[in-house]
Amino acid sequence: MAVLSCGDTPDASLVRWAQNLPKNLQVRMVKMGLLNGRFASAGKLLAEHVADWEKMLQAKGNTPGHVLRYKADVERIVAISKSKYLADLTPSHVQRALATMRDGNAKTPGLSLQTCNHALRAVKSFSKWMVADRRATEDALAHLKSFNVQTDRRHNRRALSDEECRWLMGTAKIGKPIFGMSGEDRTILYCLALGTGFRANELRSLTPMSFSLDTDSPTVTIKAGYSKRRRQDEQPISNELAEVLGPWLKGKPMDAPAFATLPSKWHLAKMLRRDMAAARKAWLDEAKDNAELRRERDESDFLVAKDASGCVADFHALRHTYITRVVKSGVTVKMAQELARHSTPVLTLGVYSHIGLHDTSKAVNALPSLKPTVPTTQAVQLRKTGTDG
Repeated sequence: MAVLSCGDTPDASLVRWAQNLPKNLQVRMVKMGLLNGRFASAGKLLAEHVADWEKMLQAKGNTPGHVLRYKADVERIVAISKSKYLADLTPSHVQRALATMRDGNAKTPGLSLQTCNHALRAVKSFSKWMVADRRATEDALAHLKSFNVQTDRRHNRRALSDEECRWLMGTAKIGKPIFGMSGEDRTILYCLALGTGFRANELRSLTPMSFSLDTDSPTVTIKAGYSKRRRQDEQPISNELAEVLGPWLKGKPMDAPAFATLPSKWHLAKMLRRDMAAARKAWLDEAKDNAELRRERDESDFLVAKDASGCVADFHALRHTYITRVVKSGVTVKMAQELARHSTPVLTLGVYSHIGLHDTSKAVNALPSLKPTVPTTQAVQLRKTGTDG
């Protein structure tokens, strides 16, 4: 027993034995100095470990939002599974907690599989850290598998067409403020999202210093702390977009947020959908004098928040639109992956690019012709006589 209270690393079998002791006995042994809680995690509540893990995440330079969400996800799983100590946080308890989050109840709506997967990543990160920090001997959650998000239709996003984008920005530009953001600022925001593929938090981090517009190859730079890849990203933009951004940025404080009135993440989707609804109404009104055209437009999915196949258009759909447009432009797979800033081309082509039947038909029609060449009379004669060479 003394080996468990000394400063050396204890035998793994002894640690496992100590971890399986009743909690009240573990606490008593720690207080008596017979058991080292650092290795057996005895007598220390999960909440205390989570607090220490939070400090580690902060010390590593993660953004406050990242730390807050990861901690909240772990605390939610701990609460739902009613886990008090590390030994309570078993794979089966975590799976049941995730199932509860997914299914919801009469008071709380169920979460998407994508959100559940994020919570799973957080709690697995916590479990892995427990081992790395020598607070546990094994990572019990290492083999838990993520949900298949392809079976969840709630967050299948769609890409907007070029025409939808033009109507969206044109209508937003003359629209009234929404959540404190002017029509002009919303137009620039949509234009920048569609021209870079930046995520909401990345756009929120931009200052006038992030833009390099007076060059032959204009760029917008995201600092490593705000990029999902945790590295500085210098994203090229078109000259047309640079010409739009220049006048808008003029006079803004260089170190202040470029989008000072950008609403919260949860309001961004609402803001976009209000502008989409206004743009759709204007598009429908344009055909008010043509009954047949108006009927066709009424039945279309043009600028709807959710189309007939169940795919939605929220703010992140603008990133899907950017990547889809990049892929359609005909660049190489490697270039598309680089512009999308993805770790794998599977994500770029399989999830974020939305290619329709019209696009595939166009690609097929662009293939080189295989139309048979009609033989000349001389070639036919040679083939008949068997003297072709």
